[in-house]
Amino acid sequence: MDDHSEIKKSLKTIHNFSDEALDAFISKLTIKKIDKKEFLLKPSQKCNFMVFITKGSFRFYSLTDTEEPILHFFTENDWVADYESLISQHPTKNFLQAIENTEVQQITLDDIHLLMEQFPVFRNLASLIGKWVIPSSHHISISNSSPDDRYKKLLEEHPEWINRFPQMYIASYLGMTKETFSRVKSRVR
Repeated sequence: MDDHSEIKKSLKTIHNFSDEALDAFISKLTIKKIDKKEFLLKPSQKCNFMVFITKGSFRFYSLTDTEEPILHFFTENDWVADYESLISQHPTKNFLQAIENTEVQQITLDDIHLLMEQFPVFRNLASLIGKWVIPSSHHISISNSSPDDRYKKLLEEHPEWINRFPQMYIASYLGMTKETFSRVKSRVR
């Protein structure tokens, strides 16, 4: 398998792209290394790219007066962008920060538009990009479910996150204080 096999596999989940189209897409990618705690995107910047994570992880979060609620985590083989900023080309209100040393394959919005002109089938990328919208159901489940239920759901959907990410980040993602999260972990074991 080549370095781009996971990217091609991911793209083929949204459409059976021709080898020529996939090769054109791959040719537009650039490798970017992001150090732990470095930002890929910050408020007031426009998101004019999307990246595929080949190694490492990000947290996608916002900032309020009193906290940094984590909206989502992204890990290997995930596509990452701030969907609203990418589509509207307005500055983002969110942060994308590397949790660990991370390597990505990046494609710019300009290159995506060029690909769409050359291969109209790339308009199907909207399907892929749409998956990045953080489901409002996550926020609804935070307000409508107990801390124990939220933790159990996380264990079902992303058990690897528990040992990979700092506990304060997991607590934030689940809408809990660190203390509540610690009690929930003890109860649910």
